[in-house]
Amino acid sequence: MALRSTLSAAYGEGLSRWFLAQCRTKIFARCRNLVPIAERVIATRADNPRAAAPDKIREAAGRISVEIEDSASVSSALGRASALTGANGLVVITGSIYIVGEAMRELGLRL
Repeated sequence: MALRSTLSAAYGEGLSRWFLAQCRTKIFARCRNLVPIAERVIATRADNPRAAAPDKIREAAGRISVEIEDSASVSSALGRASALTGANGLVVITGSIYIVGEAMRELGLRL
């Protein structure tokens, strides 16, 4: 997967990685590809009827030994990720365009 390759090439293995993940059923395999390179996954769901619940993300991750915690909203997931990473950490927001859009609005970012 391009995102995994890019993150590994750009940041190497030494940087703390935290992921905010929301996946729909058809892209669970992609999430499974990213989970192993994360130190932690914060699973949430976008405000979209097609979004999967955080417990489905945990299920999709399978038996990969990465800590996955649930968050009720994108806003709370961003707050948790920020608190965990500190000033020098990296938060990767991925899963769907809906979750990225919500995160951008929450962070006051525009394209």
